[in-house]
Amino acid sequence: MAGGGFDVPALQIPHVNSGNIQSPGLAEIQYFGRDSEDQRNMPWLTPVLAITHVIVFIMTMRHNNCPANLSLEGRCILPLLRGFAFQPLTENPLLGASANKLLELGALESELVTKAHEGWRLVCSLWLQAGLFHLVGNLLGVLVIGIPLERRLGYMKVTLTYITSGFAGNVLSALFVHGRVSVGASGAFMGLLGATMSSILINWKLYPRRTPSLVAVIFFGAINLAFGLMPLVDNFMHIGGATAGFLLGNLMMIRPEFGWITRRCFPAIIYDTDDMPIKSTKHAILKNAVWIISLILFLSTITAGLLALFQEMDVEKGCSWCKYMTCVPTHLWKCYGNQEMGCFPLSYQGYLRIMCANNVTHDWPAVANFDPTTPQVQGLCIKSCV
Repeated sequence: MAGGGFDVPALQIPHVNSGNIQSPGLAEIQYFGRDSEDQRNMPWLTPVLAITHVIVFIMTMRHNNCPANLSLEGRCILPLLRGFAFQPLTENPLLGASANKLLELGALESELVTKAHEGWRLVCSLWLQAGLFHLVGNLLGVLVIGIPLERRLGYMKVTLTYITSGFAGNVLSALFVHGRVSVGASGAFMGLLGATMSSILINWKLYPRRTPSLVAVIFFGAINLAFGLMPLVDNFMHIGGATAGFLLGNLMMIRPEFGWITRRCFPAIIYDTDDMPIKSTKHAILKNAVWIISLILFLSTITAGLLALFQEMDVEKGCSWCKYMTCVPTHLWKCYGNQEMGCFPLSYQGYLRIMCANNVTHDWPAVANFDPTTPQVQGLCIKSCV
């Protein structure tokens, strides 16, 4: 009898909602019950990402070695750092390495992906930062946005969002930006911003600390868009990453307003609407529609972008203003790169000599192939003259 006395009230609590407990109250209890359960997801991935980016940036600056590789123009910034000194501000206003050194480490350049068959740059460039300012902005954003996201969703979904969004941003950048070097770390971070925005909009009534989260998304998004107007960063990468993150957020982060129907399943939106309260059925159908539309848009845009990229479609043609979304030239810095690089490979004393349109020559003694149509020579042309 005593056991039954305790069991019956526990089973009847959810049914008292319609008569004595207001719906928002129950939704809030269920939401924060789920939220407290999410605290079990220790956010270890986000700090690891932050540490990895710091290590890669240090290695990048050591490889850059400004004093030993400085051109005739300008002086290294903070020469007391010696091999870790930064390039002149006119070349890299974000305090970082040169474009050529970033290319050597895997930075993105459209022609290298398509003509030189270096598609690995679509992924490798995700780990490169344009400069110290770029690194600090992204690290702060990853920690502020990524830790709550990982605590709520787990490391697997955050990893998928981060890498997939960065990849999508690089594809869009390679489609629209030719002859310029870009790094993609901020494109991946913009994916986390897009996913967070999706989660806020979908769970508008239930999202905890909604206003601070919105302010953080807008603030860090604005910073990255400002970075996109400088050399070595571009806003096509940011737009592509944020859009992909938003669509992935719709696919992975949609939750019903009356609690979690499926706890650990992917996708979380798959549930039986017949088991939902009658007044939530319309909401559930709407979320199902959002999920299906997001899936179609995500798969179709990624597929179309890759096909257009590797078929070398010139989607930038007819868009004269697009170049100003990647780098706006000012008296403070130069926007290096030119779609018409004017590379001329020549045979010189048994090895390859490349002459650029500005009459600067680059010798490659270890290369005996002079055929300008081969991916190797085209890649060296781009690396020499970009």
